[in-house]
Parts: sequence; structure tokens; C-alpha cells
Amino acid sequence: MPRKRRTRIPTPAWETRGSLTSRLFGHSGRLYAAAGIAVLAIAAVAMLGAAYWSEYRENQGRPESVAVEIGDTKIPLRFFTQRVKSFVQQSGGPAQTDLLGLAIPATVDQLVEEVALRRFGSELGASVTEEEIKNQVASQLAIKPDDPDFEKKLQETLDATGYTREEYRQMAEASLLKNKARDKMILDLPQSALSIHYRQIIVGSQAEAEQIKQEIEGGADFASLAKARSLDSSTRDKGGDVGWMPKDVLPAQAADQILAAEVGKVEIIAGTAGAILYEVLEAPVERTLDEGSKPKLGEAKLREWVESKRQELDVRELVSTDIDKLQWLLDRAYKVG
Repeated sequence: MPRKRRTRIPTPAWETRGSLTSRLFGHSGRLYAAAGIAVLAIAAVAMLGAAYWSEYRENQGRPESVAVEIGDTKIPLRFFTQRVKSFVQQSGGPAQTDLLGLAIPATVDQLVEEVALRRFGSELGASVTEEEIKNQVASQLAIKPDDPDFEKKLQETLDATGYTREEYRQMAEASLLKNKARDKMILDLPQSALSIHYRQIIVGSQAEAEQIKQEIEGGADFASLAKARSLDSSTRDKGGDVGWMPKDVLPAQAADQILAAEVGKVEIIAGTAGAILYEVLEAPVERTLDEGSKPKLGEAKLREWVESKRQELDVRELVSTDIDKLQWLLDRAYKVG
């Protein structure tokens, strides 16, 4: 039997983890009480039937309800859920329960970046053509743009993910705009920057970070723990080693602390969701930017630009405060298989 082709989607414009306090999630219920002891059985059945129909209609309409508002752009729950699911899968899968407090804000950040790029990208001199967008879509489908099966494979992907054709196109457009904007920013970078070499383990709570720190101080190997427990898919396979990082690439709220840290000492930076356990391997020095550092610094500059544009957009996330929407998302974004 031929192997089922794995669906690929355009890589979203990616940002580091967001910050949101981890929450416990439970199923919500609707309680329908009888009006009184004397209610006839048939009336009770009618009430339950009406309640069921009301719940059914609400569930049917929920996928297209608004999950996020970014300016005048309204993101439906269906699309947002698939994007959260993609983030979870790229970050280790549903088994990584610590992602619960990170996935929603991180996905919102991705979408804000994409909307900002599509709306304001021309200010950076970044633009794309329809031909480039089609080529990008074809690349994600692993086919050529003139492949006779292009439409068929695209439709298969749309059916598998639940995205509309326009949503898929917009993701491809944003990916291209991001690459072009970042490349332009890289051209304007200085020749050198203050940089520091460290390794890290990102976890979902301060308590887990403290536990891992105790294990390391007790003799456990930092690199092994990073591979086993870090949520950062980009560094965990390297034992948490992030390499030489320019100052401007460091998390803004933690840059001063990391730069001032003692070499070889394990420290913790707590966030509103999750924590970073880190160890400086080499003290900060002014270093010539190598080719590996430039994309990271270009990414950081792009994030700064996006953040400035975010102030012009009224961003509202409507899932975390709505238990029904939240449960609908969790049932699908964290579904195994």
C-alpha cells in the first residue's frame, strides 16, 4: 500500500514564544434545570430537545466565530485552531503539555506579524507578485507551479487542513514578505555586535525550572536535560546551545541579566508563562557578525518593526476568555493523530 503523503503548509512567519500564565482547562457544561416538580414528562423532553438543538446550532457556528481581531482583520476560530495545532506539532506535539500556556499567545504573535507584513510591508520595500506566491505554494506542496496536478494537490491540502484557498495564499504571501523584509534589514546590519555564548532550557513553569536547576547542581548533565525536557525545538537537539548571540537578539526583558551572568553558573529567568534556565559558556565580547548570526539579528530587527506596527493595530484575542471557544480549540489542536 502506498504511503500517505504528509500534508505540508506554508511555514508561518515565526516568532519566539509568547507569554501567558499557564491555565488548567476543564470541560464546560450547560445545566438545564426543570421548571418544577409538576412539569409533565413530555414538557421535560421538549425542554431537553430545545436545549440540545440550541447547543447543536452553537457548535455548528463556532468554527467561524471570531478568535482574534487584528485591526479590521477577523481570524475565525477554525483557522486559529489549525494554526495553534501547527505550532504545537512543530514544538514537540500534544505530549508537550507545558505548551498550553504558550501556544495561544505565540500563535497570536505569528498572526499579528503576518497581518503587519501584508498591510505595511511596502514601507520596508517588500512586495511580492502573484507568480511568486504561486511558486511559494507549489514549493510547500513539493511540486512545480506548472505541475498538472497542482490544483488537485492544493485542494487535498485544503481539505486536510481546513484552510480556505485565500487563507493558504495569505500565509504564503506573508512568508515571502517576511523573507524579503528580513533580507533588507540584514543588509543594514553593522559589521560587529556585542555577543554572548550560552545554552538554555525552556520549560513551562518556574517550578520545573527550579527542579531542573537542582538536578544540574546535583551533577546532572545540562545538555542531556535540554534534549529531554526543553520546549525549544531549535536548540534542544544541540543540548540547548544557542551559539554566539548578539545582544539585540536576546529576549529584551532578559538581555541585561544574561549579559551580566557569571560564566558557568546556572540561572533562571521567569516569565509570565514558562521560564528559561540558562548557563553562560563564554563571556560577552564584541564579535564580527558571522553568516549564522545575521539572520537571527535580522529577525530581531524585524520583530522590533512588527512590534512598532502592533501599536497601530487593535489586537484582541477572544479565545482564552471564552470557555466554549477554548474547549473547542483544545479538543482539536491537542488531538493526537
